[in-house]
Amino acid sequence: MNHSAQRRVGVIALAFGIVVLSGCSALIPTAGASPSASATRTRSPSPAPAAAPADLTFDAGESLDGGDWQIGWVDVFQSDPGFTVTAPDEGKGSYSYADAETQCQLFYQGAVGDIDMSRDDRTISDDFLATVLTGTVAGATREDVTAHAFDDQVLQHPGPGTADTRTIWGQSSDGRTWLHSARMFGARGGGVYIGITCPSGQDASAELQKVMQDDVRLAVAPAGGG
Repeated sequence: MNHSAQRRVGVIALAFGIVVLSGCSALIPTAGASPSASATRTRSPSPAPAAAPADLTFDAGESLDGGDWQIGWVDVFQSDPGFTVTAPDEGKGSYSYADAETQCQLFYQGAVGDIDMSRDDRTISDDFLATVLTGTVAGATREDVTAHAFDDQVLQHPGPGTADTRTIWGQSSDGRTWLHSARMFGARGGGVYIGITCPSGQDASAELQKVMQDDVRLAVAPAGGG
C-alpha cells in the first residue's frame, strides 16, 4: 500500500468527533446513491464488462460507466475473534467494529449526498472527505482536504488488483487519532468509505494499514455475475 504515517495532518487537528451520515450504504448496487439533479449524467446503455480493471485507478473508474455493478467492502471482522461488533449492520448504512488489541473503532459508510458526480473520481473522493471531515475537525474546509489528503490504495477482491483511494489523517488535542479514507465512483454515483478513531497512544494510520492488509478488500463486480 502507498500509505504513510508520515503524512499526518496534525496542523488541522482542532477537535474530535465521529460523524455519521444518514442514508449510507456499505454495498452500492447499480447506481448507488442518487446525486443531485444537476450532477446527473446522460449515458448511453452499454453491456457491463466481465470484470473491473485490475488496477482501478481514479481515471479507470470511468470504465464502470454503463452496465450494472456492485461496489462494496468485503471484510472478515464478524468472524475474527480480534474484533467485536459495536454497531451491527441493520441495513441503515452504518456499522462498526472495535479492534480488541488497540481499541480503535472502525465504521463504514458508502453513499453520498449532494456531491457533483460529473467530476473526476479523485475530486469527488476529496469532496466526500470534506463532508466527513467537518464532523471531526471544527472549522475544516474543502481546502484542508486539498492540502492534506493523499493518494492511497486498497486491494481488490478476489484479486489481483488494487483501487485508488484518498485518505486524510489527524490527531485531536487529547492525543486520540482519526482517519477518513474514501473512493467515490462518479460513473456509479456512489462509493466506499472507512473511518477509524483510536484512543491516545494508538495510530489510526497504522490501524488502516493493518486492516487493509489482513481484513478488508474492495469488491467491484458486475451485478448478478462474477
